[in-house]
Amino acid sequence: MGEASLGGDFLGLRFVPVTLFEMRCASFHRLVGEEAEARATSNLRNTISHLPLWVAVKDEASLEKLKTRFPFSSFPAVSFDSRRREPVFTVAFDGESTQVGLTVVLAHFLKTVVSFAGTSRGRAVETRALAVALPSSFSTEEMSLVREACDLACLSRLVVPEVAESGDATDSDKNAAGEADGEKVDPTAGPLLLTRADALLNCWGCKHLPQVYAELPAGVCTPESGDEEGEVKFVALVDVGFAETSVQVAELRPRAEKDVNERQKIQDQIVMNRLSVVVDDALGTVDAINALATHVVGAVKTKYGEDVAPHSKRALRLFAGCQRAVKDLSGLPDTTLALEGFLQDEMDLVLPVSRDLFEQLCAPLKERLSSLVARAFATAGVTPAQVSGVDVVGGGSRIPFVAATLSASLWGNASDSARLRRTLDGNSSVAVGACFAASGRRYLPPFALPESRLADGALEALAARLEETEAKELARCAVRNAMESYLFQMQGALSGAHAHLFTDKEAIHSLLRQAEDWLLDHPDADTTAFETQFGALKATLEEQCRSYFEAVQREKEQKERELEEAARVAASNAQEDLDVKLPNSQCIKRAKKNKDEGNELFRDGNTEMAVQRYIKALQYTAKLFDLSPQDAAEATAVKLACNLNLAQAYLKLAASGDPKAPLSSTQETFLKKAVSCCDAALEADSNSLKAAYRRALANEKLRDFDAALV
Repeated sequence: MGEASLGGDFLGLRFVPVTLFEMRCASFHRLVGEEAEARATSNLRNTISHLPLWVAVKDEASLEKLKTRFPFSSFPAVSFDSRRREPVFTVAFDGESTQVGLTVVLAHFLKTVVSFAGTSRGRAVETRALAVALPSSFSTEEMSLVREACDLACLSRLVVPEVAESGDATDSDKNAAGEADGEKVDPTAGPLLLTRADALLNCWGCKHLPQVYAELPAGVCTPESGDEEGEVKFVALVDVGFAETSVQVAELRPRAEKDVNERQKIQDQIVMNRLSVVVDDALGTVDAINALATHVVGAVKTKYGEDVAPHSKRALRLFAGCQRAVKDLSGLPDTTLALEGFLQDEMDLVLPVSRDLFEQLCAPLKERLSSLVARAFATAGVTPAQVSGVDVVGGGSRIPFVAATLSASLWGNASDSARLRRTLDGNSSVAVGACFAASGRRYLPPFALPESRLADGALEALAARLEETEAKELARCAVRNAMESYLFQMQGALSGAHAHLFTDKEAIHSLLRQAEDWLLDHPDADTTAFETQFGALKATLEEQCRSYFEAVQREKEQKERELEEAARVAASNAQEDLDVKLPNSQCIKRAKKNKDEGNELFRDGNTEMAVQRYIKALQYTAKLFDLSPQDAAEATAVKLACNLNLAQAYLKLAASGDPKAPLSSTQETFLKKAVSCCDAALEADSNSLKAAYRRALANEKLRDFDAALV
């Protein structure tokens, strides 16, 4: 599927029981996600946490409500744009106090997340069919603000004509989706916006229907459905997320056989109509963690006489510790909350926490959840006994008392939690449901928004200025990092394989120390200064260490000649076979034989010859054509194995006796070949852990640490 989506609260749940989104404005650039979260305590006033929840903040009253609910999070200085009805954050950026509106922050966040997705895929994400799943409690005004942020981030899309599984979309629904009479809308329409609840139900329908309908226990037919329409079944979907919880009830019924034949789509065999959806935007896993954290604050006050100030660094640390404790209590009856140096005089805080205590603290949350479930079924006009299946999803679904509370509310027995279904993956279902919607497979119409947009040139100018400043800073850091890496390489060379070629090691040591001291003394130097110093250093070393650099160059050229000769021999040996069109079975057989021979050579330590065999095996797979499913599977397996083994061989050829020594050009070439082989292996199997690990290892040795982290 070529579509992209941003699911969950803009991004799928990372980890139970809490998801944090933080955007930290450093001196000249912005950090997003885990990197920002890791550095949050170093600059509280420049960190914007829980980004989706800020969309609902319109004035001081709603700001205080957010602060009250999140006493263990940091908050920046905030004012309000009355015209746009959005918060404006005052942050330190580029050496000055800068006011940045929420729309600009969201635009950067969304653009960055899309770029992250492109990095993980190895190619840019096409936003022609982009869907953004938003909190289920969002109003039309809040959806409009997100759409403006998408416009500012240049996230346009081309609406895909609906291939509706439900088949019951009305004309108004189609117009809400931006479609009329099968025509595509303007590609500047912006991403498809839908709620988290819509995305989840859409995911359930697209993944499970029609096959799951027959597997569900028999339901109760309603008088309205009529016997001629077949048996009606009801399903419920409970989503316990980070900051909100939703319960929805849907009706499933088979479509008349005549209509199915006319539509000729397998998903159209079952009609799914949502009867109710209720949302509690003040009930989520964050509230369970807050309950435990509040208890710990009281215990610290009682036992040690110390206060934990809201929105402080200590508060952030306490929240993170309680988050880990709640995770532990999902699988253990008891755990220990341990925070190193949390108390005065750097004393550690160590408190035992039991599941029983935690559930007592969460008693009010249990009542809210029970009430929410009752309201959803009352709105739908359905009793729990009529429901064929109840799916539970979301980070909070793993907390034991959640399942027990749902079972007690639905069936009157807390121990009957086994009847709850968990057929959706909590980490990806929102994004998958949004992807289905973006591709045109929709059981529900997308969120209808007015066509008018509030264009704001000032926002575009601010976003452009921030991006330009950030680009300059990244370029400056790149030059500085290159100089620092060069220093490390040369320091290693002084004790490496060619150390004897340095005639005056003491002078070289002194020169390198001076350059290192300059880096430490000038952390804020501009790009030109770094380039000047780096260029002068390289010129001096290349002049004083000419013998060393000439030896490195000769070694590189010699190794390249050896590789070219090996490739030529391999090609000439295979020329006769490779010039002849062989049957697929013969090509696969010879590819396997060369792969096995390569494995034997590699085990015997003859790495160069093993490389030739693996390359020859891949050449045979390139001759395959019109493959049957069985042959295609065999060919993919051979290509995956050969590319993995080639990557391992290149890593071995690039190995150095001294890990601190700088990379030679030959080693760099081998490592780049290893990365290329791993990329090819991941094309064959995107879930290959060996390929991902070996690519990361090669990138680490190449000192491309950003790529190594992907």
